[in-house]
Amino acid sequence: MISAIAVKGFSITFSLILAIWAQNAFVLKQGLKKEFVFTVVALCIFFDTLLISSGVFGIGFLVSKNPFLIEVIAVIGILFLGIYGLISLKSASRA
Repeated sequence: MISAIAVKGFSITFSLILAIWAQNAFVLKQGLKKEFVFTVVALCIFFDTLLISSGVFGIGFLVSKNPFLIEVIAVIGILFLGIYGLISLKSASRA
């Protein structure tokens, strides 16, 4: 039982670290390019605060009770990652 909890905790922590790593890389890249640095940092602060607050105040519990909302969030996430991936691929092919 304890090992299953430890594995779950490790997995969640590792996924959070990976997300922070990608965000930090993006912020550093924008800083080095000196493009939209304040805007990027402000948006990161805003969305980090929003996501942490929603986690603290139990939004996950409310979302888990509404299957339609889960699907809407999943579709939004898929669209965002797909579009962001295409933009990154296009940018990488130019360089």
